[in-house]
Amino acid sequence: MFRGRTSKKTISSFRLWSFITLTTAMLYSCNVIPTQVITPKVTECPPSGDVNIYKPTATPSPIATFPSDIPTPTPLASGNSIEQFSISKQEAFQNLEAEVRAWTDIRPFVLDDTSQAWVILTFLSPELIKVISINEELYENPNNPAILPRIEYLMKQIANREKLIFLLTMISGSTTGSAAAPHTIRLTASQMILNTSSGLSIGPGLYDHNLDQPIALTESNFGYLYYPLSINDANNVCTEVLSPTFNTKIIVQTESIIIDKSANGPYTWTIDYKPLLDVGLPHPADGNQNTYPESTLTPSLTPPTTLNTSTLFWQEYARFVWGQLTR
Repeated sequence: MFRGRTSKKTISSFRLWSFITLTTAMLYSCNVIPTQVITPKVTECPPSGDVNIYKPTATPSPIATFPSDIPTPTPLASGNSIEQFSISKQEAFQNLEAEVRAWTDIRPFVLDDTSQAWVILTFLSPELIKVISINEELYENPNNPAILPRIEYLMKQIANREKLIFLLTMISGSTTGSAAAPHTIRLTASQMILNTSSGLSIGPGLYDHNLDQPIALTESNFGYLYYPLSINDANNVCTEVLSPTFNTKIIVQTESIIIDKSANGPYTWTIDYKPLLDVGLPHPADGNQNTYPESTLTPSLTPPTTLNTSTLFWQEYARFVWGQLTR
């Protein structure tokens, strides 16, 4: 299992992230985890209070709290300074790459000596949506970006769905660059089970049904899984599915994936959700002041073709996640 998340440490580019978190207040203020093969039927209930994690809150969330010695963030691009704008785009994409790494887990499958398949699961967290919003606005309106309205607009669209949303991507190909033997891979999207700290096992209430289709080597497939925000528990009490109090990790499991008509599994994806002690820091970038070419600072509709977790892969995948959500 590949993990995209780095250790929690203070991010070097506080300026951009401080801006992101402050806007929230301004807007409206691979180990196998045991689970049952047959998932119990659950009843979704309307989320209440702050259960909908995508809705802006009246006050800043804990993640917006920074040490007092952090300087006041300067505005992003004002349209008066091309140099300032260029730096802002670089920082925005660097933070996009960091968030995508943090909210993604990958299961690789060796098909033969020359080919692999990857099943990539990304949780579309509020933090990730906000960073995508900023990159989108800087891309679409380079001369006069309106960051706040863009974040508000995209966050409302996600919040109105009242679901926990994951992007599932399957890619495969040769690891040597040469022609490989034909293979197919298939999973059952309805059996991608979300397991919670309280022992709930929940399948997606909705999903893109193209995810159930087998894919051949060198092909790709991707779509969304939608899980309820809250369900009725055994005592018929409406319970938040991913309560941050005890759910420090997001764990999704499937009993089997069909590779060349043979069932293999079970398989698990694990994504860090909330630390036990949340000190309110964003996910750190790689620590390098990357200078991306202009062609990288654009959304993409094409999944990565690089079958290794190199920097190039994460840049390609960050562009792909951005493109899938906005195109």
